[in-house]
Amino acid sequence: MKRRKKQGKGGKRPPRRGGQGRSRSEAPRRDRADTAGRPAGIAKGILSVHRDGFGFLAQEGGGEDIYIGRRSMGDAWHGDQVEAEVYERGKTGRKFGKVVKVLARDKLLVVGVLHRFEKNGILTPRNERLPDEFFLQPKDMGRARDGELVQAKVWLEGGRLRRAKVTKALGPVGEIKAEWQAVLSEYGLSEEYPAAAIAQAKSYREPGPDDLAGREDFTGVNAFTIDGADARDFDDAVSIERTAKGYRLGVYIAEVSHYVTVGSELDKPAYTRATSVYFPNAVLHMLPTGLSTDLCSLKPDVVRLAMACVMDFDKQGKRLEYRLAKGFIRSRKRCTYQEVERVLSGEQVKGFAPITKDLKVMVELAERLTAMRLARGAVDMEMPEAKVMLDESGVVTGIEK
Repeated sequence: MKRRKKQGKGGKRPPRRGGQGRSRSEAPRRDRADTAGRPAGIAKGILSVHRDGFGFLAQEGGGEDIYIGRRSMGDAWHGDQVEAEVYERGKTGRKFGKVVKVLARDKLLVVGVLHRFEKNGILTPRNERLPDEFFLQPKDMGRARDGELVQAKVWLEGGRLRRAKVTKALGPVGEIKAEWQAVLSEYGLSEEYPAAAIAQAKSYREPGPDDLAGREDFTGVNAFTIDGADARDFDDAVSIERTAKGYRLGVYIAEVSHYVTVGSELDKPAYTRATSVYFPNAVLHMLPTGLSTDLCSLKPDVVRLAMACVMDFDKQGKRLEYRLAKGFIRSRKRCTYQEVERVLSGEQVKGFAPITKDLKVMVELAERLTAMRLARGAVDMEMPEAKVMLDESGVVTGIEK
């Protein structure tokens, strides 16, 4: 009777899932049947893989997406830039393809769970669109423990074997800090800014005469911001007034370009980040906080630089004219959606007396604009916004709508 080989500390091998999963951490062999069709050229683009293993090639320059069967992926992974042979099949000329070359890897760092087996290990990526197993040698695992979340460098060895090397142990699955680090790593996010960008941000002061020169003064306008109760920055403000012809609406956007010039030390990380990323209890700003939550935030009772769009409407809500201007404003009030709802329902809310009339006038214009939009055939969809509720330790306690 044969003795059963003992498992390592990791216990049972993790269950294999769909996606691009294959045994022994290997890439798939190509199947000649996948080329049964009329040759239709070569296409390049980004490969998007479904969790069940098939995918689509989004072609460079646009055009119809090309279906890529599971057996036609070659050694490509989800998100890779690839080159594929294209074929047509049937009377309809339905196109499908086979990857023949990976031009650029999308993922060189992967987040997943490490499973130790005797001396070796298997990495199971969190992203189910990626291959489900990467092989690690003892030297590749460092001090990471069995069952821990890790960040790992991945590569294809010898055209067949998918390999990984742990670059950072993130912590136990389910632990808040570990999960937070896993999200940052998975999506290429960072809490840090380059020292040069921070230094540039700190060099700016409150807007002075040189900053305001040549700009239109909107500080006499009754402008205010409306955001969620937990908003951390205020990008835009509004104002409204009645005119002889109808209404004058002002929209003011914090002017970031005054501080973030093309090619500057601030522009480089901002270009990479592209946007701020919001979480239930945190935000990763596109710019250092000295700008994002201060100089580029339209906070109340302070002068801030802004781009303005001033629009005139008639009494039926038809826009008559508009103009754009570089300017500066002083917001009168920081409002929340909940406070505005209370004011519009007739409740006397502390601090809102100076803008209560403005809010009601704004509702008038909004109703006219909505009526015109619906008359053109628009669909008005009211989707409840879900808010994730967390306790002090960051654990989800519920979802409110």
